[in-house]
Amino acid sequence: KPKRMRKPFIDVLNGKIDIEDHASTTGKKEFVYWKNLFREAYHYCNLIPSSVD
Repeated sequence: KPKRMRKPFIDVLNGKIDIEDHASTTGKKEFVYWKNLFREAYHYCNLIPSSVD
């Protein structure tokens, strides 16, 4: 079964969501989305060891 990135991260990569706008509507800080986007991408590409994840 192929892995899929979770939303909203896949939508950010596809250009459907702007992180700045999404952060302002949810009330979370923008850097949190950037940090989690990179973490999600690394996990998707199997670059994070399972012991760290």
